[in-house]
Amino acid sequence: MKRFLSGVISFSIFLVTSVHISESSTHMQYVEGEVIVKAYSQIHASSIGRIKKSIKDINVHIFKVPEGKTVLQYVEELKKAGLVEYAEPNYILRKSAIPNDPLYSDQWGLRTVSADRAWDTKTDCSSVIVAVLDSGVDYTHEDLKGNMWIPPGEKLDFVNNDNDPKDDDVDYHGTHVAGIIGARGNNMTGIAGVCWDAKILPLKVLDNTGEGSVAAVIEAIRYAVDKGARILNLSMSLSSYSKAFADAIGYAHNRGVLVMTALSNNPVNLDLSPVYPACFRRQYDNVIGVAALSNNLSLASWSDYGTTCVDIAAPGVNIVSTVSLKDVKYKAYSGTSLSSPFVAGTAALLWSQSPHLSALQVKGMLINGVSPGKVMPDEVLSGGYLNLYNSLFISNTKPAIFRLIPQQGTSGNIFTLYGVNLSGVGQVVFGGTGVTPFEKGENYVKVDIPSVTPYSGYITLSAGSETSNRAYYRTNSQNVPLTSSMNALVISSLGPVLSQSSTVDTSAYPPLAGYSYAMENKKLNIAVTGMPEGGSINITVNFSSPLPDGVIPYKISGNNFVSLDSYLSSDRRSLSFKVADGAQLEGDGIIDGVVSAPVVFLSSVSLLGGTSSPSNSGSGNSGGGGGCFIATAAYGSFLDPHVKVLRDFRDKYLISDFRFQISDFKIEIPNFAGRAFVDIYYKYSPPVADSIREHEALRVITRIVLTPIVYTIEYPFIAGIILFSIIGLVVRKRIEVR
Repeated sequence: MKRFLSGVISFSIFLVTSVHISESSTHMQYVEGEVIVKAYSQIHASSIGRIKKSIKDINVHIFKVPEGKTVLQYVEELKKAGLVEYAEPNYILRKSAIPNDPLYSDQWGLRTVSADRAWDTKTDCSSVIVAVLDSGVDYTHEDLKGNMWIPPGEKLDFVNNDNDPKDDDVDYHGTHVAGIIGARGNNMTGIAGVCWDAKILPLKVLDNTGEGSVAAVIEAIRYAVDKGARILNLSMSLSSYSKAFADAIGYAHNRGVLVMTALSNNPVNLDLSPVYPACFRRQYDNVIGVAALSNNLSLASWSDYGTTCVDIAAPGVNIVSTVSLKDVKYKAYSGTSLSSPFVAGTAALLWSQSPHLSALQVKGMLINGVSPGKVMPDEVLSGGYLNLYNSLFISNTKPAIFRLIPQQGTSGNIFTLYGVNLSGVGQVVFGGTGVTPFEKGENYVKVDIPSVTPYSGYITLSAGSETSNRAYYRTNSQNVPLTSSMNALVISSLGPVLSQSSTVDTSAYPPLAGYSYAMENKKLNIAVTGMPEGGSINITVNFSSPLPDGVIPYKISGNNFVSLDSYLSSDRRSLSFKVADGAQLEGDGIIDGVVSAPVVFLSSVSLLGGTSSPSNSGSGNSGGGGGCFIATAAYGSFLDPHVKVLRDFRDKYLISDFRFQISDFKIEIPNFAGRAFVDIYYKYSPPVADSIREHEALRVITRIVLTPIVYTIEYPFIAGIILFSIIGLVVRKRIEVR
């Protein structure tokens, strides 16, 4: 019987010859020729295979692997035969791969992204070329010279047009960036890079002041791509859109090259005030914009944010890396320039481990592998910060969202989502509402936005048992008509005609109930009420002929101080912008005839909740991001004359600089105190306004307090006479008492 049972078991194992070896198992190292097995209690372990050793009480056995089979094949056979509780390789344990570099203890960023855990598996990415386009690199640095790749006799300096990419920046910016990616690890010298062994191609595109031309950068991009670089690190920023720069990014995209980019180190929403190359991500999914993470796991206070340009956060505060200052070889700097190379180094490790992956698959693993920390999905697309260990082991088939484009469809609002591994997506989940896409491919999904969907929230993709990253979305509108219950959208025209777009369903947007047109001093005035306090609208204005070069068509004054020059389309025929509740948009240098028949597309009007953050504009003005919350709550409407007086006072005296002219000299003094007051007001006043709005008694009290202030501002001369009269009466009364 025993011999029969043994034969049956052997035959069962023989039948199970087709095995699947999971990629993740190959990452581990184990003792060759051995597996650890625990058999079911009714099965004699000796009848399954040849036992080398048994461990009593735990009831596990060390089996010898039959000749002609690998460890992983034998493990799979034992599992599928159904005779064991478990079977696994006899893994080899080692102490964690902590480098012996003396300054490693100061590298909080590496520990935060779990590099120490990942290094147990992979430290060498020298099979992947990482091009650092920067101020050059000190390729003779003690911690870098072994990890540099300098093709002889070729132009590597695109500033001085020679073959020497030596860093001459005052801060050794490029050298610092290169050290984060690939300073030699475990060499008892200085620091460790993300990659202990690397292949860094140094390309100098910035001069010794940290400035460079678009022409130099695009030439270096073409060179790096043609030399086989799979990753470009661009720790630089540009506030103006460059079509040539975009074309160079497209060149890299078409050849499967990832581009890691820094931001501008200004705490602004890049969705509204884009910087490049990060915001080329709106066109090309090979771009990864990186925000700066502080050591409390939230974005650094000075870091840019915005889900249309920023994919992920990475350490960027007090980052120790390589420099070549006099007597100083290592120094700590802060900036998004230092966040980007963390992601570049991680991508190199991923590619060195799995060279067959596409650029978008690597990006998907970076996005899906993030840790949340205190980073919010409405700040960066992935809703988290880099986790090297997670990204190294996460499935490369998981769906990932890179971009979300709200659109107005013929049957309602639709979303087009771009990403990777999307062909298997079965459900697009808006909050808790799942919708089946009506069209999809490997890199895109189209879906109708359900009518119950809030106009902003979180979205995920479900493909079988796998779920994508959680991304923040805003719909293009609330899918409700503009009606008189929303009060009014009042627009006065710059040109002779302002007409409704013929593509808009007029039944959904009643012309007389929703808005009105009027000529008024050649200004385009926009006032919106009846939406959530601090909300905003998106407007698109199309011009029948291009605006002349050099003309800045509009700027917002009032309470949302954002220069709109960068919002003008490349053909200068359309302008898309976002304004807060009550903001005024006014012309700057435009005359009749230049703009002919501007069109406002009402399909692009949306009411978006939430309060905008204070921001700094390119023109130097700054202010809050909403209306006069408390006054609006007290008087019941943004359009109330009392509110307008307070708003105009704020614009003229609190957020405007002081300007004087003495003879031919003009003096301008920044109004720091006024702006600080406004910033504090917008930060803390919304909840106060909510309470006032909900209680009639508080509204009355607030009006009693504010009305004298309003009349003092409106009629200062009369207010002065009254004030002096009161003071005179008080003084005379005191004299009489004495």
